[in-house]
Amino acid sequence: MMNLKFQRFLYARKVTILSETDLLTGLFNRNSYERKLKVYSSMCNQVFACIYVDVNGLHEINNTKGHVAGDRMLQFVGKTLQKEFGDKNSFRIGGDEFVVLVIDEKEKVIQAKIDRVQALVEEESYHVSIGYSVGNISETDISLLISVAEKHMYEAKQLFYKQRGVDRRARK
Repeated sequence: MMNLKFQRFLYARKVTILSETDLLTGLFNRNSYERKLKVYSSMCNQVFACIYVDVNGLHEINNTKGHVAGDRMLQFVGKTLQKEFGDKNSFRIGGDEFVVLVIDEKEKVIQAKIDRVQALVEEESYHVSIGYSVGNISETDISLLISVAEKHMYEAKQLFYKQRGVDRRARK
């Protein structure tokens, strides 16, 4: 009877892990992001930051070098974010989008970590668009900070493709 209870506990734990983990990158997934987002404000004493990351060129790499190469790129970006910001704060929320939530960290430190992520990713000849937003938790709505970070990411992405002369609407 005890063995059966223990097996049920292990199965329940495994299901929880699988439902909250992105299997490709090992980061938390969107389910976990949405669940944890609700408790981040209670964990934060002063400063909350959201970093939105989009991997540029995934579609093109998949088409030219294959999906395995695209998967390697996503894994590298995920591990780089995890290394800089920690595995508890890093999420893959979509195909090529990642979010990092940071609490009580100085903006100067956050910017230095973002710069390291950009440099490491570019060393591998990959490209990411990053937008972030930082605010005092007592004065700012978390959903607004997240929206601002996402907006900055899309602006960076637009600039990336414009500089390369790529019309994203013409993609096939």
